[in-house]
Amino acid sequence: MPTLQLYFLGTLDIRYDDRQLPKPATLKSQSLLAYLPLHRDRPQPRDRLADLFWGGRPERKARRSLTTALWHIRRCLPDEELILSDPHTVQFDPHADLWLDVDEFESRVSHDDLASLQAAVALYRGDFLDGFYDDWIINERYRLETLFSEALARLMVTQEARGEHEAALATALRLLDHDALREDAHRLAMHAYCHLGQRYAALEQYRRCREIVLEELSAEPMVETSELYQAILEGRVAVGRARPVQIPAAAPSVPAGRSPLDVIAPSRLVGREEELAFLHECWQGAEAGQGGLALISGEAGVGKTRLVEEFANRLRWRGVPRAVGPLLRIRASPALPAPRRGAADRSADPDTRRTGGLSRLDPRRGSPPGAGDSGTLPRFGGSSFGTFRIWPRIGTYWRKGASTSFTCATMHAGVMAPRLQPGTWSTPGDAPWIRPSDHPMPACCTT
Repeated sequence: MPTLQLYFLGTLDIRYDDRQLPKPATLKSQSLLAYLPLHRDRPQPRDRLADLFWGGRPERKARRSLTTALWHIRRCLPDEELILSDPHTVQFDPHADLWLDVDEFESRVSHDDLASLQAAVALYRGDFLDGFYDDWIINERYRLETLFSEALARLMVTQEARGEHEAALATALRLLDHDALREDAHRLAMHAYCHLGQRYAALEQYRRCREIVLEELSAEPMVETSELYQAILEGRVAVGRARPVQIPAAAPSVPAGRSPLDVIAPSRLVGREEELAFLHECWQGAEAGQGGLALISGEAGVGKTRLVEEFANRLRWRGVPRAVGPLLRIRASPALPAPRRGAADRSADPDTRRTGGLSRLDPRRGSPPGAGDSGTLPRFGGSSFGTFRIWPRIGTYWRKGASTSFTCATMHAGVMAPRLQPGTWSTPGDAPWIRPSDHPMPACCTT
C-alpha cells in the first residue's frame, strides 16, 4: 500500500502514490493538517483545537470553523478515515502508514555518522512551514532551525576530519548563512580555504568575521580565531596547492513545480516601508544604549508577524541574534486576566504564569515583578504588565468580550549586544493601549 508523505520543512507538500495531492483550501486548515499528524500520539480535545486556531472567535463559531477545516482536510487525503473524530476529540490515525519529513529529520539528527547528518541536512528544504505565522508554528520553526544549525556544525567537523575540505567549506558557509556569529564555522572555513590553496580567501574570512563581531557584539573575535588569523598571515599554516573551489549551491527551499497561485508562496513584503523604517530607528536606539518597548498594533490577520519576520530577516545577515519564546512572567489583573490555555504553563500561584523558554536570558530571572531597576512596562486598561528586562514573544491573551493577541519585547543594550525582539499587538477595536510616560522609549507601530 502506498505511503502518505507529508513535507513540512519548507513549503507544505502532500504526496501519495508518487503524485502530489491538493492542499486544503484555507491557511487555517493547512496549519491544522500539519498540527494533527505531528501530535497524533493522543486525541486532541476539540475545545483546545478551536482555542488554538480560532481563539479570537466566540466558542460556537470557533468549533464550527474547526468542523469546516476538518472537512477540507478529509477531502485532500487519500482516505477520510485518517482523521479520527468524535464529538469531543480529533486525532490523526496513529497507526496510519505515514511518513513525515520532520520525524525523519529528527531521527537523522540524533545520529553522528556522516550519512545520517548528510541526510538530515538534505531533508531541510527550508524553514518549517515556510509562509505560515501561527504561534505554534513559529515556536516549532525555531526549534527545528536550531537542530538544523547543530546538524550543520557536526557535519562540517566530520567532513573536515575526513579530509573533505571542499564539502566542509560548503557546510560551514551554509551554517554562517543561518548564524553569522558562529566563530567555529568561520575558523573551519579559514582552515578549509588554506587546504584548498585559497590563502587570501582565508584571510578575508577572518576580516568578515571580525567585522560582524565588532558590529554586533562590540568585541574582538575569540582568541582562537585571532590566533588562527595571525598564523595564516605569518605563514605558519600550511597552504595547499591552489585549485578552483566549487561550492555546491544550497538546495532550493521552494520545490519545483509549485503553483504561483499557492496562497502560502513566500512573497516580497510591500507597502510597509514606513513601519520598517520606524523599527529600524528603534533598533538604532537600542544599539546606542537607549532601549525600550516596541509594540506593533493591528487587527488580527493584518500581517503583524509577517512584518516582524521581514524586519528580523533584514538584520539577520548582520548576525543579529533573535530571541523568540513565551512570556517570562506576567501578573494577572481584572483588566487583563491570566493567559489562555497553551500560552504559558500554569504555576502554583494562580495569578502568575511563567515559562522556562527564555528565562535564562534574564540575569534577574528569580526576581518578582516590580523588582530591579529596569523600568516599568506600559499599562493597558490600568493593568501593569510587570517589570523585567526581556519581554520576548508571547502567546494569545483574552479579556471579557474580546480577543487580544499580541507579541511584544524590549529593545535594550544587553551585556554583550543590543537585543531586539519586536512585538505585535492586535485588538478588536482601536482602544488606546500605550502611554508615552509608561516607558523610557515607547515605540508604537500601527499596521
